[in-house]
Amino acid sequence: MKNVKEVYVFTDEYSVFVHYGSYKQANEFARLYQIKQGCDEIHELPKHCEGACLYTPKTMPVIWLEPKRKDKNFMSVLAHEACHAMDDIIETTGIEDENGEFRAYGVGAIVRAFE
Repeated sequence: MKNVKEVYVFTDEYSVFVHYGSYKQANEFARLYQIKQGCDEIHELPKHCEGACLYTPKTMPVIWLEPKRKDKNFMSVLAHEACHAMDDIIETTGIEDENGEFRAYGVGAIVRAFE
């Protein structure tokens, strides 16, 4: 899918999918991804104004951004959702991130992928 970019955080063990397209398209991507990963329960992306992050224990985070947000606010919305994505990865995996470096580098990797 051309509107989806998989961003690796440190290694291919941790990644985040960023979908920049319509909410309907992003939700369909998230639904199919969850089915592929064997999720017992399928969740929808939260419907917010400019973007959202969906995460389940069996999946990597899926960030959705409005296509119209490819403006000066795009990077700040992306960084905001990237913070949620990294928090979800840390919480679910139990990674010890006492000084916040894993989270900070992860957010940086996600944002850098869209420079």
